[in-house]
Amino acid sequence: MRATASLLGLEGMLCRISLRLAPTPQRPNGSDDVGYEITAPLDRRGFLDPAELKARNGSCRVARFARGEPHRYGRLIYRPGADGRGMWAIDYGLARFADDEDAYGLDEHCFEVGGCVRLRDSHGAFQPFRVVRVVPLIGRHPRAGERPSVA
Repeated sequence: MRATASLLGLEGMLCRISLRLAPTPQRPNGSDDVGYEITAPLDRRGFLDPAELKARNGSCRVARFARGEPHRYGRLIYRPGADGRGMWAIDYGLARFADDEDAYGLDEHCFEVGGCVRLRDSHGAFQPFRVVRVVPLIGRHPRAGERPSVA
């Protein structure tokens, strides 16, 4: 049985998702030196949740790292589409869309360890990344319009 977010009690909870470069023709073994750390809410099936992302209002952060390149920090965004299907992207905030990295089909991927997702890199090429860790963040993170609770 697959461990989904509902089985793990993660529904609507922010999680830290760790991605590392999966094998490619240029790097047949993949690379742990290239990857992303993403903070995002998952739905009961383990998929990214656009409604929760909107409710979290900017708390979904992304860090991109690659050996020999400066780290990049941005936020996970969701652009609704006309056909009812939107597009996930990473917004680095430097330009309107020019620096965004598209996350092709990210809405179609369950974030479970061992799974694979594709992201468009800074050179415009799609690269595969394997999910190496999904960890719930401790504590409650307020949604937009909520006051933080005092714990």
